Amino acid sequence: FPSHDNALELTPATDRPLEEYEQIHYYTDGSFKQQTEEEDSEPNESSWSMIILAQTKDQYYFAGYYNNTTNTNRQDTQWVGANTHHSHTAEAEAITWALIHAHTTICRNEHIPIINIHTDSKNNMNQIQMQYSTKSTLFDHTIAQSFFQIIQQITHITIQHIRGLS
Repeated sequence: FPSHDNALELTPATDRPLEEYEQIHYYTDGSFKQQTEEEDSEPNESSWSMIILAQTKDQYYFAGYYNNTTNTNRQDTQWVGANTHHSHTAEAEAITWALIHAHTTICRNEHIPIINIHTDSKNNMNQIQMQYSTKSTLFDHTIAQSFFQIIQQITHITIQHIRGLS
């Protein structure tokens, strides 16, 4: 998973492995800071984050989080599809890392939880589920689509739209 050079490490609220829960929820988001016209302005930058909640029948547990800047370097081993810094690419990268984490989680044990990914990006949600025929030039969804299809073969997975704050 992405390095956490600037991220606070949090201990899960429970010692139970994620595989022992009925459902795992990933809440994803992305952000974008556009360069201003000033000479000494920072270049465009986008970043993403996700929090993970594990669910039993009637209770939710905080299970961790990840965040990082959007990786646009195709040569980097942690590149997952972003071609430029943009709010769209940050959202897509967050969902992709959630899918990668979910795949890793369900491959650890015989008990396989239901996976739920929550995003406020309808466009990325539909691209990953291959409900759009047009391809994005900002983000290559191939890796995310592959993980989504693999997880679909193993367990029930949903990518659900949640209303954004803007």
